[in-house]
Amino acid sequence: MLKGESVQYVKLLIFSLAVGIIFQQLAIPHGLLLGTLLGAAISVRFIPNAKTSKKDSVFLQLVLGFSAGFQLVEYSLTQFLNLLPSLLVLLACLIVQVGVGFWWLRKHEKWSKLDSILAAYPGAMAAVLDVIDKNNASASVIFVHLFRLVLLTVFASFFIPDGYDSLEEEQLHYSFESISTFILLAVISMISGRWLEKWNVPAPYLLTSMLSCLIFSPVLPIERLTVPNWLMDAAIVVLGLLIGSRFGGITGSDALKYTRAGCICFVLVLAITALFTVLSVSIFDVPITSVALAYAPGALESVVVVALANGFDVMFIILHHVIRLSVLQLAPAVYVLLKKLNS
Repeated sequence: MLKGESVQYVKLLIFSLAVGIIFQQLAIPHGLLLGTLLGAAISVRFIPNAKTSKKDSVFLQLVLGFSAGFQLVEYSLTQFLNLLPSLLVLLACLIVQVGVGFWWLRKHEKWSKLDSILAAYPGAMAAVLDVIDKNNASASVIFVHLFRLVLLTVFASFFIPDGYDSLEEEQLHYSFESISTFILLAVISMISGRWLEKWNVPAPYLLTSMLSCLIFSPVLPIERLTVPNWLMDAAIVVLGLLIGSRFGGITGSDALKYTRAGCICFVLVLAITALFTVLSVSIFDVPITSVALAYAPGALESVVVVALANGFDVMFIILHHVIRLSVLQLAPAVYVLLKKLNS
């Protein structure tokens, strides 16, 4: 960034972060994300040349990649195999969700193929944002994802018992070994991500950070690592900036049109999720509540709170979401790599 652009970026960050903190203090679900997003959307209309940088996207990809990677290495092969039938049903559910969402947006909303497939993608915002950047996709895609997040959060809040407080956060102790392991993985991920970037692979740093955790878990103490809360909060702020800063040129009529598409997509995805939940319950001996939360198309934080508050099988639910996010984040990169190899 140039000096003038850096000043504008700092203004954008300060205002957006202030709104995010206010939302968080008001106990609004996903307040930090939604507040930062709203602050950024307002800021770009009044701060000349206010925009995010490529470094923001790299940082977001690394943090989210490590967050998913550290969770994946905690599960044993036996746990994966026990849940494999249910995971296969989940993957089929994802395929149908994307297919139906794409069909509706393409045929009835008359969106482009790229916008339709990205908007129908149930989650993995970091990967979606990277594809949007590289292909100049429309801001309408962001609207659909934002509505899914908000509506899922509101929907989940109805299942949280009155007076429930989330568990106290565990105090983390960072040793020289854990810090050095984290830094080593970050360096490896950045170097290999830079190489994948030359191949135009979507979300390359997300891909390399996840894979580095899995590849080096046998030789490094990765199972004891976790992404600190302050780092996750920073990633949430960056995600809000990246999303909100794209709303600068959107008119009121555009917003209404995109809102309609977002609501319809949400209803379709929820209906498909319900159908596959019933199918899974009829095949496997698992409570319908756990399956419904495990197959929910996003809002992982809210889903986990509902599971904890009601005493559901949290491990079952989280593992399904980790696999869902991993597949969604890796799919664009795998597609591009296969396309490159075949050309």
